[in-house]
Amino acid sequence: MKRENVLLSFLGFCMLSACDGISSKRPDQIKRTESLIWIVCEDQSLFFAQYGDSTAHTPHLNSLADEGTVFDHMFSVAPVCAPSRSSILTGVLPTSMGSHHMRAFKGNGEGINHQTGLPFYSAKAPPQIRAFTEHLRLRGVYCTNNAKEDYNFQTPPMAWDASSPEAHWRNRPDGAPFFSVFNVFSTHESRVWKRCNAPCDIDFLEVPIPELLPTGELVRNDVRTNYCNIEQMDREIGLILEDLKADGLYDQSMIMFFSDHGGPFPLYKRELSDAGLHVPFIVKWPKGVEGPERNAGMFSFVDLATTALSWLGIPPPSILPGKVIHPESSGHRALFGASDRMDEQYDRRRTIRMQSWRLTHNMYPDHIEQISFRESMATSHAIDSAASMDLEPWHSWQNEPRPTWQLYNVDQDAMNPVADSMLDVNAAVLESLALILDSAFNETNDLGYFDEAALVDQFHPNGRPDTLDAPEVSVNVGFMTVRHDDPDASLGWKYSNDSTTAWNIIAPGKRIEVSDSSGSIEVMAARIGWQHGLSLIERIPHAD
Repeated sequence: MKRENVLLSFLGFCMLSACDGISSKRPDQIKRTESLIWIVCEDQSLFFAQYGDSTAHTPHLNSLADEGTVFDHMFSVAPVCAPSRSSILTGVLPTSMGSHHMRAFKGNGEGINHQTGLPFYSAKAPPQIRAFTEHLRLRGVYCTNNAKEDYNFQTPPMAWDASSPEAHWRNRPDGAPFFSVFNVFSTHESRVWKRCNAPCDIDFLEVPIPELLPTGELVRNDVRTNYCNIEQMDREIGLILEDLKADGLYDQSMIMFFSDHGGPFPLYKRELSDAGLHVPFIVKWPKGVEGPERNAGMFSFVDLATTALSWLGIPPPSILPGKVIHPESSGHRALFGASDRMDEQYDRRRTIRMQSWRLTHNMYPDHIEQISFRESMATSHAIDSAASMDLEPWHSWQNEPRPTWQLYNVDQDAMNPVADSMLDVNAAVLESLALILDSAFNETNDLGYFDEAALVDQFHPNGRPDTLDAPEVSVNVGFMTVRHDDPDASLGWKYSNDSTTAWNIIAPGKRIEVSDSSGSIEVMAARIGWQHGLSLIERIPHAD
Protein backbone atom coordinates (compact mmCIF):
# COMPACT_ATOMS: atom_id res chain seq x y z
CA MET A 1 0.00 0.00 0.00
CA LYS A 2 1.38 3.44 -0.86
CA ARG A 3 1.29 5.55 2.28
CA GLU A 4 0.17 8.75 0.55
CA ASN A 5 -2.80 7.04 -1.12
CA VAL A 6 -4.47 5.81 2.05
CA LEU A 7 -6.31 8.99 2.96
CA LEU A 8 -7.14 9.87 -0.64
CA SER A 9 -8.64 6.43 -1.16
CA PHE A 10 -10.89 6.77 1.86
CA LEU A 11 -11.98 10.30 0.98
CA GLY A 12 -12.75 9.22 -2.57
CA PHE A 13 -15.00 6.54 -1.13
CA CYS A 14 -16.75 9.14 1.00
CA MET A 15 -17.51 11.26 -2.03
CA LEU A 16 -19.15 8.36 -3.82
CA SER A 17 -21.06 6.49 -1.15
CA ALA A 18 -22.72 6.60 2.21
CA CYS A 19 -20.34 9.17 3.72
CA ASP A 20 -22.14 11.80 1.67
CA GLY A 21 -24.37 14.04 3.72
CA ILE A 22 -27.83 14.99 2.60
CA SER A 23 -27.75 18.59 3.80
CA SER A 24 -28.41 21.23 1.18
CA LYS A 25 -27.08 24.30 2.97
CA ARG A 26 -23.69 25.46 1.68
CA PRO A 27 -20.93 26.67 4.02
CA ASP A 28 -21.15 30.18 2.54
CA GLN A 29 -24.76 30.37 3.73
CA ILE A 30 -23.65 29.92 7.36
CA LYS A 31 -23.70 32.98 9.57
CA ARG A 32 -20.19 33.70 10.78
CA THR A 33 -19.26 33.84 14.46
CA GLU A 34 -16.33 35.71 15.97
CA SER A 35 -16.09 33.50 19.05
CA LEU A 36 -16.34 29.70 19.17
CA ILE A 37 -15.91 27.73 22.39
CA TRP A 38 -15.65 23.96 22.71
CA ILE A 39 -16.26 22.40 26.12
CA VAL A 40 -15.02 18.81 25.92
CA CYS A 41 -15.65 16.40 28.77
CA GLU A 42 -14.13 12.95 29.21
CA ASP A 43 -15.58 9.46 28.93
CA GLN A 44 -19.32 10.10 28.92
CA SER A 45 -22.25 8.46 27.22
CA LEU A 46 -25.80 9.83 27.34
CA PHE A 47 -25.99 10.18 31.15
CA PHE A 48 -27.65 13.60 30.90
CA ALA A 49 -31.10 15.08 31.30
CA GLN A 50 -31.18 16.02 27.63
CA TYR A 51 -31.09 12.31 26.81
CA GLY A 52 -33.61 11.16 29.42
CA ASP A 53 -31.38 10.71 32.49
CA SER A 54 -31.86 13.41 35.15
CA THR A 55 -29.88 11.70 37.93
CA ALA A 56 -27.13 14.33 37.87
CA HIS A 57 -28.05 17.95 38.54
CA THR A 58 -26.54 19.98 35.68
CA PRO A 59 -28.06 23.48 35.67
CA HIS A 60 -25.36 25.07 33.52
CA LEU A 61 -25.47 22.39 30.85
CA ASN A 62 -29.27 22.53 30.98
CA SER A 63 -29.18 26.26 30.30
CA LEU A 64 -27.01 25.72 27.23
CA ALA A 65 -29.45 23.11 25.97
CA ASP A 66 -32.45 25.34 26.66
CA GLU A 67 -30.90 28.12 24.59
CA GLY A 68 -29.53 25.86 21.85
CA THR A 69 -29.97 22.55 20.08
CA VAL A 70 -29.54 19.03 21.44
CA PHE A 71 -28.16 16.65 18.82
CA ASP A 72 -29.49 13.11 19.11
CA HIS A 73 -26.85 11.31 17.04
CA MET A 74 -23.26 12.46 17.49
CA PHE A 75 -20.62 9.72 17.38
CA SER A 76 -16.93 9.56 18.14
CA VAL A 77 -14.74 7.81 15.57
CA ALA A 78 -13.01 5.72 18.28
CA PRO A 79 -14.05 4.54 21.76
CA VAL A 80 -10.95 5.85 23.52
CA CYS A 81 -9.36 9.27 23.85
CA ALA A 82 -6.09 9.56 21.89
CA PRO A 83 -7.28 8.17 18.52
CA SER A 84 -10.50 10.15 18.94
CA ARG A 85 -8.61 13.37 19.64
CA SER A 86 -6.36 12.86 16.64
CA SER A 87 -9.49 13.00 14.50
CA ILE A 88 -10.81 16.06 16.33
CA LEU A 89 -7.63 18.02 15.56
CA THR A 90 -7.15 16.89 11.93
CA GLY A 91 -10.68 16.18 10.69
CA VAL A 92 -9.84 12.70 9.35
CA LEU A 93 -10.22 9.14 10.61
CA PRO A 94 -7.31 7.82 12.73
CA THR A 95 -6.96 4.75 10.49
CA SER A 96 -6.25 6.96 7.48
CA MET A 97 -3.18 8.56 9.08
CA GLY A 98 -1.89 5.89 11.48
CA SER A 99 -3.01 7.33 14.83
CA HIS A 100 -5.40 4.44 15.56
CA HIS A 101 -3.44 2.51 18.22
CA MET A 102 -3.98 3.55 21.85
CA ARG A 103 -1.19 4.54 23.13
CA ALA A 104 1.18 5.13 20.19
CA PHE A 105 2.64 8.45 21.32
CA LYS A 106 3.33 9.71 24.82
CA GLY A 107 5.15 12.64 26.37
CA ASN A 108 7.82 13.85 24.00
CA GLY A 109 7.63 10.67 21.94
CA GLU A 110 10.93 9.27 23.19
CA GLY A 111 11.50 5.88 24.77
CA ILE A 112 9.98 2.42 24.57
CA ASN A 113 6.33 1.62 25.15
CA HIS A 114 6.48 -1.09 27.83
CA GLN A 115 3.08 -2.38 26.71
CA THR A 116 4.29 -3.23 23.19
CA GLY A 117 8.08 -3.26 23.32
CA LEU A 118 8.02 -0.80 20.39
CA PRO A 119 9.25 2.79 20.40
CA PHE A 120 6.68 5.51 20.91
CA TYR A 121 5.98 7.08 17.53
CA SER A 122 4.09 9.92 15.93
CA ALA A 123 1.91 9.14 12.94
CA LYS A 124 2.73 11.02 9.73
CA ALA A 125 0.00 13.29 8.44
CA PRO A 126 -1.02 12.52 4.85
CA PRO A 127 -0.72 15.25 2.19
CA GLN A 128 -2.82 18.38 2.82
CA ILE A 129 -3.65 17.32 6.41
CA ARG A 130 -2.60 19.45 9.36
CA ALA A 131 -4.09 20.74 12.59
CA PHE A 132 -7.20 22.59 11.42
CA THR A 133 -6.43 25.37 13.89
CA GLU A 134 -3.48 26.36 11.72
CA HIS A 135 -5.93 27.50 9.05
CA LEU A 136 -7.65 29.60 11.72
CA ARG A 137 -4.43 31.15 13.01
CA LEU A 138 -3.34 32.08 9.49
CA ARG A 139 -6.55 34.13 9.23
CA GLY A 140 -6.02 35.89 12.55
CA VAL A 141 -8.22 33.73 14.79
CA TYR A 142 -6.70 33.42 18.27
CA CYS A 143 -6.69 29.70 19.20
CA THR A 144 -6.33 28.37 22.74
CA ASN A 145 -6.43 24.92 24.32
CA ASN A 146 -6.91 24.44 28.06
CA ALA A 147 -5.20 22.09 28.43
CA LYS A 148 -5.32 18.40 27.40
CA GLU A 149 -3.77 17.53 24.05
CA ASP A 150 -3.21 13.74 23.73
CA TYR A 151 -3.52 13.55 19.94
CA ASN A 152 -1.50 10.34 19.58
CA PHE A 153 1.16 12.39 17.81
CA GLN A 154 3.37 15.29 18.82
CA THR A 155 1.30 18.45 19.08
CA PRO A 156 2.04 20.59 16.00
CA PRO A 157 4.05 23.64 17.13
CA MET A 158 1.82 26.03 15.17
CA ALA A 159 -1.49 24.51 16.28
CA TRP A 160 -2.21 26.87 19.17
CA ASP A 161 -1.55 30.43 20.24
CA ALA A 162 -1.63 28.98 23.76
CA SER A 163 -2.02 25.43 25.07
CA SER A 164 -1.73 25.25 28.85
CA PRO A 165 -3.85 25.42 32.03
CA GLU A 166 -3.65 29.23 31.68
CA ALA A 167 -4.76 29.34 28.04
CA HIS A 168 -7.78 31.64 27.68
CA TRP A 169 -9.44 33.90 25.13
CA ARG A 170 -8.73 36.82 27.49
CA ASN A 171 -5.09 36.79 26.39
CA ARG A 172 -5.93 37.47 22.74
CA PRO A 173 -5.13 40.73 20.92
CA ASP A 174 -7.86 43.32 21.41
CA GLY A 175 -10.91 42.54 19.27
CA ALA A 176 -9.46 39.40 17.70
CA PRO A 177 -11.85 36.55 16.88
CA PHE A 178 -11.11 33.46 18.92
CA PHE A 179 -11.52 29.71 19.16
CA SER A 180 -11.09 28.34 22.69
CA VAL A 181 -11.14 24.71 23.80
CA PHE A 182 -11.70 23.78 27.43
CA ASN A 183 -11.10 20.13 28.34
CA VAL A 184 -12.93 19.24 31.55
CA PHE A 185 -11.14 16.27 33.13
CA SER A 186 -13.47 15.66 36.10
CA THR A 187 -15.45 12.86 34.40
CA HIS A 188 -12.46 10.80 33.25
CA GLU A 189 -12.60 7.03 33.88
CA SER A 190 -9.87 7.30 36.52
CA ARG A 191 -11.99 9.70 38.58
CA VAL A 192 -14.48 6.89 39.21
CA TRP A 193 -12.00 5.16 41.53
CA LYS A 194 -10.09 8.25 42.62
CA ARG A 195 -13.26 10.01 43.81
CA CYS A 196 -15.30 7.00 44.91
CA ASN A 197 -15.54 8.36 48.48
CA ALA A 198 -15.96 12.04 47.61
CA PRO A 199 -18.96 13.78 49.21
CA CYS A 200 -21.98 14.10 46.95
CA ASP A 201 -25.70 14.78 47.43
CA ILE A 202 -26.92 12.13 44.98
CA ASP A 203 -28.96 9.47 46.80
CA PHE A 204 -27.14 6.12 46.59
CA LEU A 205 -30.41 4.17 46.45
CA GLU A 206 -31.84 6.32 43.65
CA VAL A 207 -28.98 5.69 41.22
CA PRO A 208 -30.03 3.76 38.09
CA ILE A 209 -27.60 1.02 37.04
CA PRO A 210 -27.08 0.83 33.27
CA GLU A 211 -28.30 -2.39 31.68
CA LEU A 212 -24.77 -3.34 30.54
CA LEU A 213 -23.51 -3.50 34.13
CA PRO A 214 -24.28 -6.06 36.88
CA THR A 215 -26.20 -4.97 39.94
CA GLY A 216 -24.65 -4.68 43.40
CA GLU A 217 -23.35 -2.08 45.83
CA LEU A 218 -19.88 -1.77 44.29
CA VAL A 219 -21.30 -1.06 40.85
CA ARG A 220 -23.95 1.27 42.24
CA ASN A 221 -21.27 3.28 44.03
CA ASP A 222 -19.19 3.59 40.86
CA VAL A 223 -22.23 4.71 38.89
CA ARG A 224 -23.11 7.19 41.62
CA THR A 225 -19.55 8.50 41.57
CA ASN A 226 -19.82 9.06 37.84
CA TYR A 227 -22.99 11.10 38.31
CA CYS A 228 -21.23 13.06 41.07
CA ASN A 229 -18.36 13.70 38.67
CA ILE A 230 -20.85 14.96 36.08
CA GLU A 231 -22.12 17.45 38.65
CA GLN A 232 -18.54 18.60 39.30
CA MET A 233 -18.07 18.93 35.54
CA ASP A 234 -21.19 21.10 35.36
CA ARG A 235 -19.81 23.41 38.04
CA GLU A 236 -16.63 23.81 36.00
CA ILE A 237 -18.69 24.54 32.90
CA GLY A 238 -20.47 27.21 34.92
CA LEU A 239 -17.17 29.00 35.53
CA ILE A 240 -16.45 29.12 31.79
CA LEU A 241 -19.93 30.51 31.09
CA GLU A 242 -19.49 33.08 33.88
CA ASP A 243 -16.28 34.30 32.22
CA LEU A 244 -18.05 34.66 28.89
CA LYS A 245 -20.89 36.61 30.46
CA ALA A 246 -18.52 38.80 32.48
CA ASP A 247 -16.71 39.68 29.26
CA GLY A 248 -19.97 40.42 27.41
CA LEU A 249 -19.30 37.56 25.00
CA TYR A 250 -21.88 34.94 25.95
CA ASP A 251 -24.70 35.99 23.62
CA GLN A 252 -22.51 36.40 20.55
CA SER A 253 -20.56 33.15 21.10
CA MET A 254 -21.17 29.75 19.63
CA ILE A 255 -20.66 27.11 22.34
CA MET A 256 -20.37 23.37 21.69
CA PHE A 257 -20.38 20.71 24.41
CA PHE A 258 -19.44 17.07 23.78
CA SER A 259 -17.58 14.09 25.23
CA ASP A 260 -14.46 12.66 23.60
CA HIS A 261 -16.11 9.19 23.49
CA GLY A 262 -18.46 7.03 25.55
CA GLY A 263 -17.76 5.49 28.90
CA PRO A 264 -16.33 5.38 31.53
CA PHE A 265 -17.33 1.83 32.51
CA PRO A 266 -16.34 -1.57 31.13
CA LEU A 267 -18.62 -2.46 28.18
CA TYR A 268 -18.74 1.28 27.41
CA LYS A 269 -15.26 2.80 27.01
CA ARG A 270 -13.13 0.92 24.44
CA GLU A 271 -16.21 -0.83 22.97
CA LEU A 272 -17.00 -0.25 19.30
CA SER A 273 -20.73 0.12 19.88
CA ASP A 274 -23.23 2.83 20.70
CA ALA A 275 -22.11 2.46 24.33
CA GLY A 276 -18.55 3.44 23.37
CA LEU A 277 -19.20 5.87 20.51
CA HIS A 278 -22.56 7.63 21.01
CA VAL A 279 -21.87 10.88 22.87
CA PRO A 280 -23.78 13.96 24.06
CA PHE A 281 -23.60 16.98 21.76
CA ILE A 282 -25.21 20.33 22.53
CA VAL A 283 -24.77 23.59 20.61
CA LYS A 284 -25.69 27.10 21.73
CA TRP A 285 -25.78 29.15 18.55
CA PRO A 286 -24.43 32.70 18.29
CA LYS A 287 -26.85 35.59 18.63
CA GLY A 288 -29.08 35.96 15.60
CA VAL A 289 -29.05 32.25 14.72
CA GLU A 290 -32.23 30.32 15.45
CA GLY A 291 -32.05 26.58 15.94
CA PRO A 292 -34.50 23.78 16.69
CA GLU A 293 -34.70 22.24 20.14
CA ARG A 294 -33.39 18.93 18.76
CA ASN A 295 -31.62 17.70 15.65
CA ALA A 296 -31.97 14.04 14.64
CA GLY A 297 -29.24 14.04 11.97
CA MET A 298 -26.22 11.72 12.03
CA PHE A 299 -22.90 13.40 12.86
CA SER A 300 -19.32 12.34 13.50
CA PHE A 301 -16.16 13.82 14.96
CA VAL A 302 -14.83 14.27 11.41
CA ASP A 303 -17.43 17.07 11.19
CA LEU A 304 -15.94 19.12 14.03
CA ALA A 305 -12.96 20.62 12.20
CA THR A 306 -15.02 21.44 9.12
CA THR A 307 -17.67 23.07 11.29
CA ALA A 308 -15.21 25.20 13.28
CA LEU A 309 -13.55 26.49 10.12
CA SER A 310 -16.85 27.32 8.42
CA TRP A 311 -18.39 29.16 11.36
CA LEU A 312 -15.22 31.22 11.77
CA GLY A 313 -15.41 32.27 8.14
CA ILE A 314 -12.77 30.02 6.59
CA PRO A 315 -13.62 27.62 3.73
CA PRO A 316 -12.62 24.10 4.85
CA PRO A 317 -10.05 22.29 2.69
CA SER A 318 -11.93 20.20 0.13
CA ILE A 319 -10.00 17.09 1.15
CA LEU A 320 -11.70 16.97 4.56
CA PRO A 321 -14.64 14.53 4.63
CA GLY A 322 -16.68 16.32 7.30
CA LYS A 323 -20.00 18.11 6.94
CA VAL A 324 -20.72 21.55 8.38
CA ILE A 325 -23.00 21.37 11.42
CA HIS A 326 -25.62 24.12 11.42
CA PRO A 327 -29.15 24.30 12.84
CA GLU A 328 -30.80 22.57 9.89
CA SER A 329 -28.04 20.01 9.16
CA SER A 330 -29.19 16.52 8.31
CA GLY A 331 -25.67 15.10 8.41
CA HIS A 332 -24.60 11.75 6.99
CA ARG A 333 -26.38 8.61 5.91
CA ALA A 334 -23.62 6.48 7.46
CA LEU A 335 -20.87 6.96 10.01
CA PHE A 336 -17.72 4.94 10.60
CA GLY A 337 -15.59 4.00 13.58
CA ALA A 338 -12.55 1.90 14.35
CA SER A 339 -10.84 0.31 17.33
CA ASP A 340 -7.35 -1.17 17.35
CA ARG A 341 -4.73 -1.79 20.02
CA MET A 342 -5.90 -0.70 23.48
CA ASP A 343 -2.84 -0.28 25.70
CA GLU A 344 -1.31 -3.76 25.92
CA GLN A 345 -4.01 -5.60 23.98
CA TYR A 346 -4.09 -5.86 20.18
CA ASP A 347 -7.39 -5.83 18.38
CA ARG A 348 -8.93 -4.68 15.09
CA ARG A 349 -12.61 -3.78 14.79
CA ARG A 350 -14.48 -1.66 12.27
CA THR A 351 -18.05 -0.42 12.38
CA ILE A 352 -20.69 1.33 10.31
CA ARG A 353 -23.66 3.11 11.91
CA MET A 354 -26.83 3.98 10.02
CA GLN A 355 -29.98 5.51 11.51
CA SER A 356 -31.53 2.10 12.23
CA TRP A 357 -28.60 -0.32 12.06
CA ARG A 358 -25.04 -0.84 13.22
CA LEU A 359 -22.70 -3.51 11.90
CA THR A 360 -19.38 -4.24 13.60
CA HIS A 361 -16.67 -6.40 12.06
CA ASN A 362 -14.44 -8.15 14.62
CA MET A 363 -11.28 -9.15 12.79
CA TYR A 364 -9.74 -10.77 15.88
CA PRO A 365 -12.68 -12.99 16.89
CA ASP A 366 -10.59 -14.93 19.45
CA HIS A 367 -9.91 -11.69 21.32
CA ILE A 368 -10.66 -11.80 25.07
CA GLU A 369 -11.17 -8.51 26.94
CA GLN A 370 -8.30 -7.77 29.33
CA ILE A 371 -7.24 -4.16 29.95
CA SER A 372 -5.21 -3.77 33.12
CA PHE A 373 -5.79 0.00 33.52
CA ARG A 374 -9.48 -0.35 34.29
CA GLU A 375 -8.90 -3.03 36.94
CA SER A 376 -8.67 -0.18 39.44
CA MET A 377 -12.44 0.27 39.08
CA ALA A 378 -14.65 -1.73 41.45
CA THR A 379 -17.09 -2.36 38.61
CA SER A 380 -14.40 -4.34 36.78
CA HIS A 381 -14.16 -6.71 39.75
CA ALA A 382 -17.95 -6.98 39.91
CA ILE A 383 -17.94 -8.01 36.26
CA ASP A 384 -15.20 -10.55 37.00
CA SER A 385 -17.40 -12.01 39.70
CA ALA A 386 -20.49 -12.09 37.47
CA ALA A 387 -18.49 -13.76 34.70
CA SER A 388 -17.16 -16.41 37.11
CA MET A 389 -20.77 -17.29 37.94
CA ASP A 390 -21.55 -17.68 34.22
CA LEU A 391 -23.86 -14.68 34.24
CA GLU A 392 -24.48 -13.06 30.88
CA PRO A 393 -23.45 -10.97 29.07
CA TRP A 394 -20.36 -10.71 31.27
CA HIS A 395 -19.29 -14.36 31.01
CA SER A 396 -19.29 -14.24 27.20
CA TRP A 397 -17.65 -10.81 27.14
CA GLN A 398 -14.76 -12.07 29.25
CA ASN A 399 -14.43 -15.67 28.15
CA GLU A 400 -15.98 -16.36 24.77
CA PRO A 401 -14.66 -15.50 21.29
CA ARG A 402 -16.58 -12.65 19.70
CA PRO A 403 -18.66 -13.25 16.58
CA THR A 404 -16.94 -12.03 13.42
CA TRP A 405 -20.01 -9.93 12.67
CA GLN A 406 -22.23 -8.18 15.19
CA LEU A 407 -25.43 -6.66 13.80
CA TYR A 408 -27.46 -4.22 15.90
CA ASN A 409 -31.05 -3.28 15.16
CA VAL A 410 -30.73 0.14 16.76
CA ASP A 411 -34.46 0.84 16.68
CA GLN A 412 -35.03 -2.20 18.89
CA ASP A 413 -31.85 -2.37 21.02
CA ALA A 414 -28.83 -0.12 20.46
CA MET A 415 -26.70 -1.82 23.14
CA ASN A 416 -27.09 -5.54 22.39
CA PRO A 417 -26.51 -7.20 19.02
CA VAL A 418 -29.12 -9.20 17.17
CA ALA A 419 -29.18 -12.83 18.34
CA ASP A 420 -27.37 -15.33 16.11
CA SER A 421 -30.69 -17.05 15.47
CA MET A 422 -31.97 -13.86 13.83
CA LEU A 423 -29.04 -13.18 11.53
CA ASP A 424 -30.53 -15.19 8.68
CA VAL A 425 -33.67 -13.07 8.86
CA ASN A 426 -31.51 -9.95 8.49
CA ALA A 427 -29.01 -11.43 6.01
CA ALA A 428 -29.70 -8.84 3.31
CA VAL A 429 -29.08 -5.94 5.73
CA LEU A 430 -25.87 -7.54 6.99
CA GLU A 431 -24.56 -8.14 3.47
CA SER A 432 -25.33 -4.60 2.34
CA LEU A 433 -23.66 -3.00 5.36
CA ALA A 434 -20.67 -5.34 5.09
CA LEU A 435 -20.05 -4.19 1.50
CA ILE A 436 -20.07 -0.53 2.51
CA LEU A 437 -17.84 -1.24 5.51
CA ASP A 438 -15.34 -3.09 3.35
CA SER A 439 -15.20 -0.14 0.97
CA ALA A 440 -14.51 2.23 3.86
CA PHE A 441 -11.89 0.03 5.55
CA ASN A 442 -9.71 -2.31 3.52
CA GLU A 443 -6.06 -2.99 2.75
CA THR A 444 -5.82 -0.02 0.38
CA ASN A 445 -7.18 2.66 2.69
CA ASP A 446 -6.83 1.45 6.29
CA LEU A 447 -3.46 1.57 8.06
CA GLY A 448 -4.85 -0.84 10.65
CA TYR A 449 -3.97 -3.60 8.20
CA PHE A 450 -0.29 -2.83 8.77
CA ASP A 451 1.48 -4.68 11.57
CA GLU A 452 2.33 -2.00 14.14
CA ALA A 453 6.05 -2.78 13.96
CA ALA A 454 5.88 -2.17 10.20
CA LEU A 455 4.13 1.14 10.86
CA VAL A 456 6.93 2.18 13.20
CA ASP A 457 9.48 1.35 10.52
CA GLN A 458 7.49 3.39 8.02
CA PHE A 459 7.07 6.38 10.30
CA HIS A 460 10.58 6.16 11.79
CA PRO A 461 12.97 5.01 9.06
CA ASN A 462 16.46 4.43 10.43
CA GLY A 463 14.99 4.44 13.92
CA ARG A 464 13.87 8.06 13.97
CA PRO A 465 11.39 10.31 12.20
CA ASP A 466 12.36 11.96 8.95
CA THR A 467 13.57 15.55 9.38
CA LEU A 468 12.21 18.39 7.30
CA ASP A 469 14.71 20.64 5.59
CA ALA A 470 15.23 24.02 7.19
CA PRO A 471 13.03 26.76 5.76
CA GLU A 472 14.42 29.11 3.15
CA VAL A 473 14.55 32.62 4.61
CA SER A 474 14.99 35.81 2.58
CA VAL A 475 16.16 38.75 4.67
CA ASN A 476 15.52 42.35 3.68
CA VAL A 477 15.67 45.67 5.47
CA GLY A 478 13.17 45.42 8.34
CA PHE A 479 11.44 42.25 7.21
CA MET A 480 11.86 38.69 6.06
CA THR A 481 9.99 36.14 3.96
CA VAL A 482 9.95 32.37 4.50
CA ARG A 483 9.37 29.50 2.07
CA HIS A 484 9.71 25.73 2.01
CA ASP A 485 9.89 23.11 -0.72
CA ASP A 486 7.28 20.94 1.02
CA PRO A 487 3.83 22.49 0.40
CA ASP A 488 2.45 20.59 3.42
CA ALA A 489 4.99 22.06 5.84
CA SER A 490 3.70 24.64 8.31
CA LEU A 491 5.95 27.66 8.81
CA GLY A 492 6.51 29.65 11.97
CA TRP A 493 8.88 32.09 13.62
CA LYS A 494 9.70 33.60 17.01
CA TYR A 495 12.40 35.69 18.66
CA SER A 496 15.13 33.44 20.07
CA ASN A 497 15.18 35.21 23.42
CA ASP A 498 11.44 34.69 23.94
CA SER A 499 10.73 31.33 25.59
CA THR A 500 7.15 32.17 26.59
CA THR A 501 5.47 33.19 23.35
CA ALA A 502 3.96 30.65 20.98
CA TRP A 503 5.30 30.21 17.49
CA ASN A 504 3.87 32.76 15.08
CA ILE A 505 2.40 30.97 12.08
CA ILE A 506 3.12 32.44 8.65
CA ALA A 507 2.04 31.89 5.07
CA PRO A 508 4.79 31.03 2.57
CA GLY A 509 6.21 34.15 0.96
CA LYS A 510 4.34 36.57 3.21
CA ARG A 511 6.32 39.61 4.31
CA ILE A 512 7.05 39.47 8.07
CA GLU A 513 7.85 42.79 9.72
CA VAL A 514 10.50 42.45 12.44
CA SER A 515 11.20 44.77 15.36
CA ASP A 516 14.30 46.93 14.90
CA SER A 517 15.35 45.99 18.45
CA SER A 518 15.16 42.25 17.78
CA GLY A 519 18.07 39.94 18.25
CA SER A 520 18.25 36.55 16.59
CA ILE A 521 15.13 34.93 15.15
CA GLU A 522 14.21 31.24 14.90
CA VAL A 523 12.28 30.02 11.88
CA MET A 524 10.63 26.60 11.78
CA ALA A 525 9.16 24.20 9.26
CA ALA A 526 6.89 21.60 10.88
CA ARG A 527 4.64 18.75 9.82
CA ILE A 528 2.85 16.10 11.88
CA GLY A 529 5.16 13.08 12.17
CA TRP A 530 8.38 14.81 11.02
CA GLN A 531 11.23 16.34 12.99
CA HIS A 532 11.15 20.11 12.67
CA GLY A 533 13.44 21.93 10.28
CA LEU A 534 14.99 25.03 11.89
CA SER A 535 16.81 28.13 10.68
CA LEU A 536 18.46 30.75 12.88
CA ILE A 537 18.65 34.33 11.63
CA GLU A 538 21.17 36.28 13.67
CA ARG A 539 19.83 39.74 12.92
CA ILE A 540 17.50 41.52 10.51
CA PRO A 541 19.05 44.73 9.13
CA HIS A 542 17.08 47.95 9.59
CA ALA A 543 17.35 51.33 7.95
CA ASP A 544 19.45 53.86 9.87
